[in-house]
Amino acid sequence: MEHVLSRTQLSEIANEFGTPVYVYNADKIAAQYKRLTTAFKSDKVRFFMPAKH
Repeated sequence: MEHVLSRTQLSEIANEFGTPVYVYNADKIAAQYKRLTTAFKSDKVRFFMPAKH
């Protein structure tokens, strides 16, 4: 599940979106969310993730 961006790719992202820019790995977020929901499936728990816009 390892994804590595090159310096060129990161520069292109920064040029397109400005800085600071946050780059997330959607697969990693989904996997972590699944781990959390599985660990707490017997409880009535809701998870929220803050994000900057």
